[in-house]
Amino acid sequence: MGTPTRPGAFHIDSADAQQWADPQVLLAAADHFYWLNNGPAAAPLYARSEKLFSERSDARNELHAKVGRLRSEAETMSFVDLSRFLNEQLQNPIVQGDKRLRSCHVEHNSHIRHILSSLNDTPSCAHVCLAVHR
Repeated sequence: MGTPTRPGAFHIDSADAQQWADPQVLLAAADHFYWLNNGPAAAPLYARSEKLFSERSDARNELHAKVGRLRSEAETMSFVDLSRFLNEQLQNPIVQGDKRLRSCHVEHNSHIRHILSSLNDTPSCAHVCLAVHR
């Protein structure tokens, strides 16, 4: 399979996409998988594009790929740490100077904070056990 110019235009296989050398196309494919709610397919594409952008000294897109990778792996890490990282990145001059990137950071951080809030509103196992035993 050759490298497509528009990943959403036809079927994409994540394993094939990892072989692509164009980080912009990899990033678009990763975003495609992420928005299809397929973090496991998106994460390695974000990681590969992050590495390629780093090698090209493209800090803006490297950061976009890193945030995408962390979002895609969110269920395997601390939501508190992820929220803290995203909040710190909002102070990054690259993010502050890029309206689209800043908007994505705010959106993702809001989503993570919503998850944290709903977790805090959900009774813990200990609370449920205490209530049952009373």
